[in-house]
Amino acid sequence: EQREFTFRHALLREGAYAMLTEEDKRLGHRLAGEWLEQHGEGNSMVLAGHFERGGEGARAASYYLRASEQAFQILDLDATMARTDLGLACAPPPEIRMALLGMRCEAAMQGLHLVSMTMPDAEELMRSAPPGSTPWAQAAITYNYGTLIAGRIDDLLASIARFRDVEPAPEAVGRNALVLLNGIWNLDTLGHVVEGTALEERFSALIRSVGDQEPQARFWWHVGFAVRAGYAHDDPRNALVHSDAMQAIFDATGE
Repeated sequence: EQREFTFRHALLREGAYAMLTEEDKRLGHRLAGEWLEQHGEGNSMVLAGHFERGGEGARAASYYLRASEQAFQILDLDATMARTDLGLACAPPPEIRMALLGMRCEAAMQGLHLVSMTMPDAEELMRSAPPGSTPWAQAAITYNYGTLIAGRIDDLLASIARFRDVEPAPEAVGRNALVLLNGIWNLDTLGHVVEGTALEERFSALIRSVGDQEPQARFWWHVGFAVRAGYAHDDPRNALVHSDAMQAIFDATGE
């Protein structure tokens, strides 16, 4: 319900913009970003651009992070990667940097052609992110894929061996469930089925600890048991039970 002004022509706008000093440009972009933020602007890229040009690197990076998440929701992996690049270029604080690197790893999980590009990101997060956190879980799966593809089997097995001792952060239980499942499948792929079953026990303990509070974690638990029931437990009937249970979670969550 507010009056709005616009330039009649883009060249007139560019000319007016060019007459501003660099300091006035930064101030103007910062004020524009704050005004739009307060009035519910939904385009994260618009907000990120204003804050970046306004010299607010951390705020810009946080909106580039949100923009990358929005791109990932529609599986636009190229946009996800491009927006994380923009966020990282803002020299964000450690927490936002880890979240941006985590989104790059998340994209690589959906597009394996990105794994080699994101391996440095995964390795950084494996060193710096708190074990069990969302960025750590995002990195762990990418790291496993990367070491497997590169034939770095010793590094892969060493990574998986650490999973048993990791306590998931409350907000990252579902993602950590996927990490455990990924580790189990990698062990099975390499012929270490007994070790995979031992990790499966850790997986089951995690599910028992959260009950029905984490449907995503329980979903992955059912997936793991359904896949492994025949060859790891010689119980194909149990595979059917777990497969049926997966449908109920889909129906309940709407995903």
